[in-house]
Amino acid sequence: MYRLPGWWGAEDPYWIGDCLHGMSAIPDKSVDLIVTDPPYGITKEIADGLNTRFISECFRILKDGRHIFCFVGQKTLPAFFIEFERCGFTWQNTIVWKYDNALPRETKRFCISYDPILHFSKREPSIFNIIRVPYKSTERLKYPVNNAKKKGWRPHPDGAKMKDIWEIPAVTSPSYSKEKVEGMAEMGWQKPLKLIEIPILSCSNEGEVVFDPFLGSGTLLEACQNTNRIGIGFEIKPEYETIIQGRLRKESRIDV
Repeated sequence: MYRLPGWWGAEDPYWIGDCLHGMSAIPDKSVDLIVTDPPYGITKEIADGLNTRFISECFRILKDGRHIFCFVGQKTLPAFFIEFERCGFTWQNTIVWKYDNALPRETKRFCISYDPILHFSKREPSIFNIIRVPYKSTERLKYPVNNAKKKGWRPHPDGAKMKDIWEIPAVTSPSYSKEKVEGMAEMGWQKPLKLIEIPILSCSNEGEVVFDPFLGSGTLLEACQNTNRIGIGFEIKPEYETIIQGRLRKESRIDV
């Protein structure tokens, strides 16, 4: 599943190196979905443009009608939003990833318990697979609502459509501790597999190419392995290669 297309020139699902250099070798409109978690927490890098230059390359390599999901910080969201629109992307959602198990380090302000995820598309979306979740209130299901055309509403047998607030514990949660990669979760870099699998399942199909310019510990690659997609990407730190290889050797599935 991870033998890469011929244009990539490698049998591994990743390259160790600078994504800004490597992405230039990827042909136009050759990627089906992009899900990425760039190093967005350093204000100086945002000001210098080091963290936003990859966005124009993402626009070039993404197929028309396809999606990109980008994790950003609360403080850095405006800079990323402006850059996505400047590069030609069309806004779809600003998703809230809510995690109630955040460590209460704050002493002079309210504790942060969510991260934004910017969801854009390249022109009008051509694909979106609806994800359904259990209805929160079983009481409401007893009373179908009539709309303006007097047609009775009935609950969907598979549940409600997923909304733009995703309540998923951070990797520091005991229930997600088995995913924890040493040295990553403590720095706030590692994201839960379930969190990454949601955009993959909703905005790509099996066998399609999903790209991440900033692989880190390889969460996206493992998520693609779980969902039968072709995951590819770059990681600039050579020391993460062993971590990525270890994760891809695991035979795990996490259901959304």
